[in-house]
Amino acid sequence: MSHPAVRRLHRNLLQLHKAERARQHDARELRKDTHALKTDRRQLEHHRDVFESNHKELLTDRKALGNLRDARQEKLDALAKEKARLQEQYDASIDPLTGMGDPLLVGRIDQLTQREAEVASSFDARIDAKLEEVQQGTSKADRLRQEIHGDKKDIRDDRREVKQDQKALSRAKERVKNARHHALDHLRAAEYHMGLKQTNRVRKALGLKPVDHVIRPGKKVTAYYNGVPRTIRVVPVGNGEYLRADAAKAFKKMVAAARRDGIHLYANSGFRSMAEQRYLYQLYLSGRGDTAAPPGYSNHQGGVAMDIGGVGGYGTAAYRWLASHAAKYGFRNTVAGEFWHWSYGVNG
Repeated sequence: MSHPAVRRLHRNLLQLHKAERARQHDARELRKDTHALKTDRRQLEHHRDVFESNHKELLTDRKALGNLRDARQEKLDALAKEKARLQEQYDASIDPLTGMGDPLLVGRIDQLTQREAEVASSFDARIDAKLEEVQQGTSKADRLRQEIHGDKKDIRDDRREVKQDQKALSRAKERVKNARHHALDHLRAAEYHMGLKQTNRVRKALGLKPVDHVIRPGKKVTAYYNGVPRTIRVVPVGNGEYLRADAAKAFKKMVAAARRDGIHLYANSGFRSMAEQRYLYQLYLSGRGDTAAPPGYSNHQGGVAMDIGGVGGYGTAAYRWLASHAAKYGFRNTVAGEFWHWSYGVNG
């Protein structure tokens, strides 16, 4: 039977895995709906372009149709005027005795009548063809209006779905964050019972660096104060970190008080073994790491220093809160230029 701390951590990891799967699903849904929104926007732009082009063609065709009708009427009016003139001449040429007029005028009038029919027939064919184009263009415009209306509705629906997806993804990310915090809070208590190999597998899954040993919770470890070794008892403070028992108690109270004020602080780097400090110091000397004290001379090795996460920099709300309240819990910002480094029971 596994230790309760290991079982609790296992449940936390299962919850984290479930939350991460849900986050991935929500992220896929957001990408899918965002793609659909972009596609529908492109479709709307395409339909608008086609509608604009069709509208211009329709205006041109309607104008051409009007011009044809005007030209037809103008031609027929001219022929009718000429017929009326010839008819007057014919009427004037009628012999009262015979009742007959000039036969030449009759022939010319007949020719004009035939010409009227030809002109009307010619124009009517062209007018009918152009009218068909106008009717087709009008039908196309009506269809495009419906498609544009449909596109706009699709875009509204897409936007609503994207907004819902964004909210769902935000909630999923928050669940992942909370699940990870729960796992980190219970990690240290389980490390000793899991052993080094399994511990480092879990730490890798949580995005943490490996360790070279595991610490038994609440048990004694070798600490260093100004190069002098001393045995202390360390206690987990969350996020897989430890502090000396009294410092841990004060740190937890401070974090809880900050949370009540809307400030989220968390343990980032607490107690360090000699091996860890030696490694960080070598990185510093080689220019590949941040400033680090020589092995045996770091407050981290005394279990009283904590690099606090969530501060963000000087002048932030979190830093101002610490500057105003940390001393009440025994913590002070003891290293110039390091807004994250706070030590317990040490004068600045």
